[in-house]
Amino acid sequence: SLAIRDCMEFLPANDGVLLTLYYFEEMSLEELAKVVNLTPNNVKDKLFRSRKKLADILRSKLEPEFMEHYENTGGK
Repeated sequence: SLAIRDCMEFLPANDGVLLTLYYFEEMSLEELAKVVNLTPNNVKDKLFRSRKKLADILRSKLEPEFMEHYENTGGK
């Protein structure tokens, strides 16, 4: 969770807000749609894209750490 929150700082502000409200504040799609003035379907699309961006950021930040650990431990 800490790694996710750290990586969320690299997202565009709107993406971070959507993910925070949906996952950490547990807003429903309908509630979120009202807050950001979009349809629930548009919110779903934006959440999908935001999660993809976050996954790419997580991968770019964490993959080097895993590879370094793997190399330093001889693959153990």
